[in-house]
Amino acid sequence: SIPEAISSSIDKIKNSGKFSGAYANGFTSIKALNLGGTVDKLTSRRDLDPEKYTSFALDWVSKGAKIVGGCCEISPSHIAHLNAALGVLGYSVIGKLRN
Repeated sequence: SIPEAISSSIDKIKNSGKFSGAYANGFTSIKALNLGGTVDKLTSRRDLDPEKYTSFALDWVSKGAKIVGGCCEISPSHIAHLNAALGVLGYSVIGKLRN
């Protein structure tokens, strides 16, 4: 899902009482992805830099997401920026990032 879709639905997930997390992709849309297709038909967003993605993810965390990350088109630099921001806020960060 795109980050905006997660942001608009995370409250519903939070209210389920279940452990939840979120990770978004960086595509403009997945409409071009037909059954059995591959992501090479999709277009990457140009407006979703590491700072903007981190802002989305921190909002998900503030709404109860316990695990956050990234999917297709979310790069190691996005995750490194998110990792740093979570660390500054005192969240436990698991795993080691590779460059």
